[in-house]
Order: sequence, then C-alpha cells, then structure tokens
Amino acid sequence: ILMNGLYNGEKGESHRARIPNYSNVSTSAECNQDVCAYTLDMRKGIFQNVINTASTHRVRQQLCAHRFFNRAIFNHFRLERASSSARLSVQLSIEAGEVPSVDLDEVKVTVENIAGKNVTIRCYETKIREDSYYQPTPSKACIGYTNPPSELSIEVSQNVKDYLHITTVAKSEEEVIKELSDIFNALNLGTDLLANHTATWESHWNRFEISADDGTKTNQIIHASMFYLISNLPSEETNQPNDPFWGLSPGG
Repeated sequence: ILMNGLYNGEKGESHRARIPNYSNVSTSAECNQDVCAYTLDMRKGIFQNVINTASTHRVRQQLCAHRFFNRAIFNHFRLERASSSARLSVQLSIEAGEVPSVDLDEVKVTVENIAGKNVTIRCYETKIREDSYYQPTPSKACIGYTNPPSELSIEVSQNVKDYLHITTVAKSEEEVIKELSDIFNALNLGTDLLANHTATWESHWNRFEISADDGTKTNQIIHASMFYLISNLPSEETNQPNDPFWGLSPGG
C-alpha cells in the first residue's frame, strides 16, 4: 500500500514507501472450469471478483478504496449457496506481501477492541530519511485492520454469509483509530457505506464527460484514464481533514 507523502530513501534515491498490504485477504476458493468473473465498475468505483467454485456455492468479493472514509479500504466477501443443502465453507487468510517491509521498520503492534471489533494496529517508521537536514526524524505511518475469521461458512439453515474486512492507513495511530471507530459506528447504525462510496463516484461522472466519436475502444481508454486520475486525487469531502497533497508520481 502506498500513502500520500510517505517516502523512503535519501535524496535522489527517494521513492514511495511500501506498507505491507494487510487489506489483501484471499480465500481458499478456486475457479471451477475457469468460471470466474473479474470486473471493474468505474462508474461506482468498485472492483468485483466472482468465483464459482462448484455447483454448490460461489464467493463474491467487492473491493474499494472508500471516497469519504479516504483512509480506508473495504474488502467485502459474500459466500452464497447455489444448490447444496449441506454446510459450506471457505478459508480466509491475509496475504500481506513482502513482510517485513523493505522501506519501513515496525515499531509498535497492538490488538485493540474498537466499537466491539477485534483490530490489529501496526505502526512504522521509514528506514532512511530523504534529507537529514530538512527531515530530522523518520516519517511515520500506521495501518489498522480487522482480524478475519479463519473460515467463512454457511450453516445448513443459511443461504448467505458475509465478512467485511476493513483496513485503514494514516500517519498516526490516533487517525487510524478514529477512522475505524467512525466506520464501525456508522455500520452499527445501519449506514450503507458502500452506497455512500458509489454515490460519490456517480456524482463525479455526472458532472463532466469526455468522449470520442470514433468508437467504444477509445472511450474505454479515456474513461479508464479519468478513473485512474480521480482515484489518485484527494476526495472533496472526507471523514477527517485531508493532509497536504504531494502529487501522483510513483517515484517521488
């Protein structure tokens, strides 16, 4: 995961610091005869993966970087019964990538109970300062995430089971805790946070349009480019104030 303003490396070697991706939850479900569907709904800002593991059940995954809770990544899993009346299950696990990070030193790990949810918070410091004169101390970052169950299952009396994995990233532990707390409290009140996210994206698209007359392919390229740019720009309305924006360059 890359975070706005977080860099590691001295002077010309400076680059965006890589935070281990604890939002990346995978399942034991595998495609059956390649019957899988991967889609990116750019109008709603949601990536979806549907895995038809067998004739008995399917796994539907929806992933988004939330536009209002813009320090959060939502990773929603739904296990759906297709035909069998037996108990069905898939395994869940976090695949965080390169751990430990090549750019960050882990300085603190805690397990918290936030609004009734079991959450792990990890805090880091960059390994190398960009310039020791202008940056006397390392940059800091924290990541907090819900701890997934090892198994997502449908009992005999059920047809659907959901798990929402939430990850937040910010420059301080306090910001991470506030973002998680506000999200959990909103969910406990029954707020549809996915609808909140998609409404923001649809508002973007309704306010402007760029299109070409020479075919669908060109329009797809234009819209994909617009989606990439909007995704990387600060949200206009957010749960917590935005930090200064440091640009889009991946290398700094």
